[in-house]
Amino acid sequence: MPKHRIFDKGKSIYAILTSYNKPNAHLPVKCIIMDTKWDPVNPKYLVKIINFYDGYLFIKDNFFDMTFSKSLSERARSMRLKATDFKNCEDLTNHFNSPNASRYYIAVDSLMCFARKFEMNERFSMLQLYMISKSLKQAQISAGRKLYRGPMKVDGISEYNTRMKRAWSDTFKNTGIDIDKYLDSII
Repeated sequence: MPKHRIFDKGKSIYAILTSYNKPNAHLPVKCIIMDTKWDPVNPKYLVKIINFYDGYLFIKDNFFDMTFSKSLSERARSMRLKATDFKNCEDLTNHFNSPNASRYYIAVDSLMCFARKFEMNERFSMLQLYMISKSLKQAQISAGRKLYRGPMKVDGISEYNTRMKRAWSDTFKNTGIDIDKYLDSII
């Protein structure tokens, strides 16, 4: 189990934002710690976002619907921002750094905070692989259902795995992950 990290106010960190209402959307960001709440199990940080690391299309489809705690003691609520008010990540970031920026602070669990960008990248990649694997398992089940007769129909797990290997085996070569073991793990 990962250990929580202890950071001071004013420190620039990297975080992965999550939400109760959209738990499958993970948003990597760079932020500044504005306040802290110590808890021996899971400290929390109130952060100000200074940079998004996702494309605006993903942010537009997910961030504006997500709910966040905007203080260290209140429950999660929506941001009251509209995707149509912004054209790109830069516009959104500038808005978060405007004079009334404190309205957009977000509480983040320490388990999702990192001192270095590469640490955030590693955790984000692990989370994304898990989410992709979950979706592939669902696709495997759906494509093999008896009554389904569409273009994605497979006759069983072995046919699904063979098709997946044909499509993705080249991308697994230098990752240290054996594609056969990976496909067996999502069954």
